[in-house]
Amino acid sequence: MRFFVLKEELDFDLSKLQGFLPQLSSGVSVDSYRRWLLRCLRRFGPIVPLSKEDLTEKRLSSYLKKEGAILVTISLFPDVVGWEKIARRQLILSLGNLLVPEGLFHSRLLPSAQALLVSTNFQVRCLQRYLGKSIGYLAVFPPFIDTEFYRPSSHKEKNLARKRFGVAQDEFHIVFAGRWIVTKGVYQLIRCLDKWPLKNMKVSLTAELIPDEKKAGLSRQQEFILFMDKEVFRKRRTWLKINQARRDKKFLRELFWSADIFVNPSVHPDENYGITPREALACGVPCLTTNFCGLRPLADMMPWQGLDSYPTPVGLRFSLGALRDKLVEVKNSYRSYSAGYFRQLFLKEYSPDTAV
Repeated sequence: MRFFVLKEELDFDLSKLQGFLPQLSSGVSVDSYRRWLLRCLRRFGPIVPLSKEDLTEKRLSSYLKKEGAILVTISLFPDVVGWEKIARRQLILSLGNLLVPEGLFHSRLLPSAQALLVSTNFQVRCLQRYLGKSIGYLAVFPPFIDTEFYRPSSHKEKNLARKRFGVAQDEFHIVFAGRWIVTKGVYQLIRCLDKWPLKNMKVSLTAELIPDEKKAGLSRQQEFILFMDKEVFRKRRTWLKINQARRDKKFLRELFWSADIFVNPSVHPDENYGITPREALACGVPCLTTNFCGLRPLADMMPWQGLDSYPTPVGLRFSLGALRDKLVEVKNSYRSYSAGYFRQLFLKEYSPDTAV
């Protein structure tokens, strides 16, 4: 077999696909997912990049009509009219930009797809419910999460982690780690806690504030950057700590160990899976997320369920009051569950035995 992939999907050296795949920082989780797929495919055959010069009907046909040729599409598609009819064999990994909130896939692509990979059984059920047999072959292919590295802490490790992040034993530590873009719910969390602070709370935000190049021109993204600069970075809050830099996996694990709750109130349209909150869950840290897209099964696992969102003309929203109520509910109940309980919830979903 030979796997043909758009060169833009390979924004890294192919040699990095060999050997152990290191877990990347939370800001590039989609890249981690893509590399994991390509590393697995490389076991069965070579990865062949498709350059811009290859994106003609004649050239694509010459490549993809051959026996054993498979077109792999992840987050990009060939800029060629009718490309989906050219490929005899096609493998699609459905990232969030191919999903709508309830998990519906772009139906025009399905007839040509030989195989469709999704990240959770939840997406499988949604596709089967809405599109029936027209979707063809489905399989669950979850992102790689290092379940040995991301584990619950010992009592000593937890105390050291809380000391490192300046968290007192009686403080309720709320943690967020991920991309700081307008749809991730970061400023909603800060506004909520500004208005209704919780007693003895500590909040840690970790990520790089890197404007999305494709969205930098959008007024909402510009507004978000201005808000973060004016209302977050320049305003002192005794309860807020910002780690504004990309961090390695060891830092993230210690951050999770110091946390009482990982909060990810995202309504991002590309929210395919949610690697970082699941890494936190693997460490035995409970999560509070929206019940949106790839976060839905994660929200359903939690005793307090997820945060409801609603559609507006400019995208999904959720109530700040509802977020505050959920935070209070979590604070009042999370001690009733052990770290091992939350890790088992993660392992039950992540286990390959649950794949379709």
